[in-house]
Amino acid sequence: MVKVYLVRHGKAKKTASGGDSARPLNKTGRDEVARMASFLGRSFRVSRVVHSGLLRATQTALILAETLGPGQMVEESAIPMGPMDDVEKFAEGLAKVTDDVMVVGHMPFMALLASYLVAGDADAEVCYFETAAVACLEGPEGGGPGEWELQWMAGPKLLGMKGIENAVN
Repeated sequence: MVKVYLVRHGKAKKTASGGDSARPLNKTGRDEVARMASFLGRSFRVSRVVHSGLLRATQTALILAETLGPGQMVEESAIPMGPMDDVEKFAEGLAKVTDDVMVVGHMPFMALLASYLVAGDADAEVCYFETAAVACLEGPEGGGPGEWELQWMAGPKLLGMKGIENAVN
């Protein structure tokens, strides 16, 4: 069995001079991701953290990797995983994963991907990701749509962070 940890990036600034792809994490976003990393780091490590390539996801991945996989690989996904990209193509890539991996992306992509993997239907609304939330899915190597199980999900509110609001993508 393989575990995939799906993560929504931390809260980001509303605007950036380079447009949507250049929006960095704001202070709250950095804090919530660091706190989530600390919480998760007590339980497991990952060998690889994959992210969408947008600045806020890259920053989130780097913060998580510092705790969950120091010295491990942080990489931009070769398969597009922006907010509105095709989850089926990304799921095909996940079917080739042989070790536990963390994937950092955006809404609605992360929720659609989780639904597609668990229910075989991207529109099933299996779970919703607040900023910096993590969902642990477990499935067989080579697992396809509907073959994954949602093991658990955690977000900043669970960790007692008050005033955390959802970011836009």
